[in-house]
Amino acid sequence: MKLRHLLLIPFLNFFLTLQAQQVNQISIFPENPAENDSIIIVSDLSYFGECSYGMVYSYQTMIEDTMILIIPTYCGYWLTTPCNSIDTFKIGVFPVGNYTLRIEYHQGSVCPISGFDATIASFDTVLTVTGTTGLSMPETQEPALFIYPNPAGNQIIVDLTEFENLSGFLLIITNLSGQTVFQSPVHQTRFYTDTSNWEKGMYWISVINPKGKIVAKRKFVIQ
Repeated sequence: MKLRHLLLIPFLNFFLTLQAQQVNQISIFPENPAENDSIIIVSDLSYFGECSYGMVYSYQTMIEDTMILIIPTYCGYWLTTPCNSIDTFKIGVFPVGNYTLRIEYHQGSVCPISGFDATIASFDTVLTVTGTTGLSMPETQEPALFIYPNPAGNQIIVDLTEFENLSGFLLIITNLSGQTVFQSPVHQTRFYTDTSNWEKGMYWISVINPKGKIVAKRKFVIQ
């Protein structure tokens, strides 16, 4: 009985690893893109692996002009530590039409890169790009984005009171490696963000309008 139990443990860990991969949410900005919009995809994935690396790299391609394929890759395939990674992909501008957006999540065993590669999850949706109205919005001065305290400690306050309308806007914070550490639709003009578990160093915070354009960007430091 003891030998059988010991033999079952590796298979049980492997089974749990396979079950842990879950795409929590996919957000597309803007929600209804037009042919002149730069499209941004935000992915929220839970998986088992080496959390400190997050997404180690990603690959993007078009298949027969109808499918947009994004392949983000993570590491630590045989590990059982639960991780969560929020990643941002800027996929560019596309002609009018219907496209299949496929995100195929891969994972290697050795961090950061290894020869072993497995597909751990996938997500498919239809992306429709519509025509433009031909009307252009006048250029406006960049609204003020305030972050304090800066340098920060356990939290930051993001102040967007200078923005007149925040409907459909997205807030993204990235580290110097370009990894997204925080992302959220903007529902209020001032809010607090807990940074107590973030690594010390410099970060960039970006405000993205419904058309996928960065309208304000600032840097801050956690010490």
